[in-house]
Amino acid sequence: EVIPLLLLSLTEENRGLILQAFVLICRFATGKSFSESRREYATNALRQLATDEMIDYLVSSLLSPRATDKSRQALTQVLAFLDDKSARRVMALLTREKSAANRKLLAAVLILTGSTAVPILQEHLLDDRWYVVRNAVAILGEIRQQDCLVHLTPLLQHKDLRVCRETIRALTKIGGPRAINILLQTTINSDQELRRQALLSLGAIRAASAVPTLLKIVKKEGWSRDSVDLRKDAIRSLGEIRSSDEVPELKLIVDKRRIFRRQRCDELRVAAATALGDIGDERARATLEKATHDKSPDVARAANKALKLLDKVTP
Repeated sequence: EVIPLLLLSLTEENRGLILQAFVLICRFATGKSFSESRREYATNALRQLATDEMIDYLVSSLLSPRATDKSRQALTQVLAFLDDKSARRVMALLTREKSAANRKLLAAVLILTGSTAVPILQEHLLDDRWYVVRNAVAILGEIRQQDCLVHLTPLLQHKDLRVCRETIRALTKIGGPRAINILLQTTINSDQELRRQALLSLGAIRAASAVPTLLKIVKKEGWSRDSVDLRKDAIRSLGEIRSSDEVPELKLIVDKRRIFRRQRCDELRVAAATALGDIGDERARATLEKATHDKSPDVARAANKALKLLDKVTP
């Protein structure tokens, strides 16, 4: 009986009542304490109510400046509960939404919808509009399904760098061995910015399997600005991964001095000293103590900070 009443009551003054009705029906549909018959009738009611008009009404309530945080939370849950019908409509609205705040609210619905929204989001990965693709990638990253990796990988070659960057962020959030392998492949990408982002992402997810590749990058010769920046990022990632395997190589870097290219060499030494502090391996103590007296003030400061971290780990 409530279905026609709701469909005929889509007005501003009825927003609160309609939300209460939806919350009640959702509770009936999912409550284990209710009879099977009640749950079935409630589920059927939700299917009939999931029209484009109703979903647009619920979305407009969600995006209304008058909506409270509590009502927005309830509306997000209701829209997510309506599954694929709601997800497809919400995604269509998201592609046209201009407000960043409203896009965030719509994205929250799709994230909460979860696996049901994944096929719809994957369809939009082929959209001609870069921002639509980027938004779909970001949401897939939040849903964090391993099956999405095969669809995300080609986007590392997207014509718009903003999509590529968002793809690396999504891969980092999804994680797992397959994502790590994709990020490792990206470290040899011709685009310097993407290579650096992939390196830092490997450190952020503490990918121990990436240590051999990172060490190869660290050991590469070359003193160009790009080369030094890549090596610094690789060193930083090694520090975040905190594997003891890289301690000997990092000690060598701290000890190494150059007459030519001294400034860039010292940048690497600072990064290596910082990484040794993050790793917290006692084998680095002698090297760091020696470096506290280095002629380079930056190296000396980095070594002092690293020793303080080491003292916390091994008092």
